[in-house]
Amino acid sequence: MYNNFVNKSIWGENMGIANKTSLVLLVQNPYTIFCYFNLENSIVKVFEEKYGFHAWDLSKPILKVYSIENGGIKELQTIFLDLKADNCYINLERDNLNLFVSLGRLLSADSFIPITVSNRVTTGRSSAVREDSSISEYEFFNQIAENIKKLGSVSSR
Repeated sequence: MYNNFVNKSIWGENMGIANKTSLVLLVQNPYTIFCYFNLENSIVKVFEEKYGFHAWDLSKPILKVYSIENGGIKELQTIFLDLKADNCYINLERDNLNLFVSLGRLLSADSFIPITVSNRVTTGRSSAVREDSSISEYEFFNQIAENIKKLGSVSSR
């Protein structure tokens, strides 16, 4: 699913531009991701050739944050960037997310043009008690191991 999303940028696989452009996510804690990016100057030229003269200047830079859930991709938030920004912090409302980010330009209210896609990251779980009363995988298997030990001591009598 993620790989299909990555290949849908406007630059295509053979342009070579995406190889010089970077968009990197680093997990800071369960609710915060640090994002930094670099766009090659040639991207502006390609963008304006495709979308028209001054299209870059008339559009706005944005990040779209996506989570990968149940085999699908869900948009979590849109972040409007300063024109000179090359990094930002992404604050999340939930922990334990598998996510990635797309950097692009907003041409109009509903026309997002993706330029590049980040690496995938997974945020950790918060130490706070979860409302859905789920337990971690580690705790789950520890409980099973304890039950097996108890059963083993019963059957060996």
